[in-house]
Amino acid sequence: MGPAGKRLEELVAEEDTAVSDLLNACDDYCTAVSRAEPELAEDAQRARNRARVRLNTVHQRLKQVVADLGA
Repeated sequence: MGPAGKRLEELVAEEDTAVSDLLNACDDYCTAVSRAEPELAEDAQRARNRARVRLNTVHQRLKQVVADLGA
């Protein structure tokens, strides 16, 4: 596997982690809201926002590697 293939593999793993983090943050937020715990809901919302940004960043990198492979 070449450097681009290795990078692609790494990015897919990063994306999997980012998706998992996003889902966990959303679950935490739902739990906090259902328990009427505004501080925890606020923390979970910030974690969700960070996870979304990270997921978007990794996804853009992944798209770039795929585009570079096609070039």
